[in-house]
Amino acid sequence: MMETDLTKPTAPADNCEGTVSVALKAGTSFPLTESETLTWVYTDEAGNSSEQTQEVTIDDTMPPDVTGDLTEVTAQCPIMMETDLTKPTAPADNCEGTVTVVLKAGTSFPIEDSGTITWVYTDEDGNTSEQMQIVTITDCPSAPEENEPLGIGDDELEAVVFPNPSGRYVEVWSPVESPIRILSVGGELVLKSTTNTNGRLLKFVKR
Repeated sequence: MMETDLTKPTAPADNCEGTVSVALKAGTSFPLTESETLTWVYTDEAGNSSEQTQEVTIDDTMPPDVTGDLTEVTAQCPIMMETDLTKPTAPADNCEGTVTVVLKAGTSFPIEDSGTITWVYTDEDGNTSEQMQIVTITDCPSAPEENEPLGIGDDELEAVVFPNPSGRYVEVWSPVESPIRILSVGGELVLKSTTNTNGRLLKFVKR
């Protein structure tokens, strides 16, 4: 709040004719960013002065001012985590202070389909506003067809892992209890069996 936002009190009566000036006490600083007590000084033409205090309460209830639309996000599938997105610039607020910018609670990752996300802007008094942003996924490849099973007489089989690169775990379904290794094109060990509970489901851990 600036001094021009205040309304001066009416000058009090004086025992002598003449103008009584009204001014804030010297040393009052602006802008006012929190509740405080102001002191008004009344001075007559003879230089006699009196003072009167006034309570000022700063009660910010206005949220950050959101204007316009956010630029559409276009990406290939998937957007794995929030850090892959660029946060919007914090909008202006009616009071001084930092406005935080976060995704709305419940936003899940990875984002694999086109849609919208919601950004939440919060000022230091807890007032919030929201703004939606369109997300377009342009080239999310479909999952590959199911790989052919390994036959009884087969020693090796080529298979496609999706997505590529894969996550930390790859699950292989096996009808028999047998150790399995996954090698790179160059013959190096990439994944090895770590769990074989019943001879049917084998779990691998990327090294």
